Amino acid sequence: MKIALPYDHDQVHSDFGKAQEFVVYHFQFGRIAGKELVEAPGKGYQGNIDALIDANAVTIICHRIEEEALEVLYDEGFEVFTNKQGQTDGLVTTYMAQKLPHGDTPFTLPEPSCGEHCNHHHGEGQQCGHHHGDGHNCEHHSEEH
Repeated sequence: MKIALPYDHDQVHSDFGKAQEFVVYHFQFGRIAGKELVEAPGKGYQGNIDALIDANAVTIICHRIEEEALEVLYDEGFEVFTNKQGQTDGLVTTYMAQKLPHGDTPFTLPEPSCGEHCNHHHGEGQQCGHHHGDGHNCEHHSEEH
């Protein structure tokens, strides 16, 4: 499993779309196995999302994010935690302890579509739903815990 955060000197960058780099944490057996910096391509939120898809991230922890960007992330199957500030290592540790609330969003998101991207993440024969609320049927992310 991989978790990505917009990064600014060991802190969560204040704006997802303006972040110049992301820190991506790699997990194996429920522990941090490593982390890497992923450079943002400088094309706004869509370029950042594309870079995170290429990095195989599945969860995003961020502070501020545009409504459009959040909708795209949900449509792509990401689990997203918003309104988070602070040191990236600490937030990831809190997430792994299952104590990180999702945060407030100023709008209601539609139920995401599940298409090619879900097959990419989940494979054939698995149902999508893990990122999208109750009724989790996808065990994809628990395989490495």
